Amino acid sequence: MPEGQRNDAAARLAGHYSAKGLSEKDVYTLLNDWNQNNNPPLDEEELWSVVESIGQKEARKNNGKSLNV
Repeated sequence: MPEGQRNDAAARLAGHYSAKGLSEKDVYTLLNDWNQNNNPPLDEEELWSVVESIGQKEARKNNGKSLNV
């Protein structure tokens, strides 16, 4: 993904994986692998921020049941 599209794409992927019940740690691992092909890659803190934000959103959709970290 080029700069300017990486964060949105990461959020969509995180939502996809989170909706399947993957833990935040597993979602981060998958997104980190995907991120290595971005030009330039998102930094680690930003990627974690996306994963945590989407994880919280998914938890609210699931009546507050938190995903495994």
